[in-house]
Amino acid sequence: MPNSRPEILIDKLLSNTLSMDELQELLADLGQEEMDPRYSAILEKYFNRLINSKNGHRFPENNLFNDEV
Repeated sequence: MPNSRPEILIDKLLSNTLSMDELQELLADLGQEEMDPRYSAILEKYFNRLINSKNGHRFPENNLFNDEV
């Protein structure tokens, strides 16, 4: 389950439940000259899970941020 603010925002973005204020917050954080490392790590985990799921690994969809594979 997401526990940090960046994880919550990314989770809401991916589940299409992001409010306009949350979207503005996310875009402000991502629009910095250098991406906040927390967002980078969260997105890297998410995309790694997508790649692994394409290779036959199955993950619970409601737990995108769990490090267990």
